[in-house]
Amino acid sequence: MVALQPLLASLLDSLPPSPIEKEKLDEVVAHTLHESRDKSSPENRKVQWEYLLKHDVFLLAVCFVIVKRPDILNFNKQNCRLLKGLR
Repeated sequence: MVALQPLLASLLDSLPPSPIEKEKLDEVVAHTLHESRDKSSPENRKVQWEYLLKHDVFLLAVCFVIVKRPDILNFNKQNCRLLKGLR
């Protein structure tokens, strides 16, 4: 779907547990952005990163609602894991 998806997945998998030091986060993000330079034009990369990040924030928000209010959709934490698989 989006050429940068594997890079985002790798970035998220490489993050240490919270709380993350700003310097460490900056380092990991800079490395990922550097890896993405050859994937497409700067404008396309910007649009792809924006889409991917918004998509993940949306999934996170959906999971938060489901966990806090399981009665809304009668889901549970397992369903959040399934939603994350839709990336």
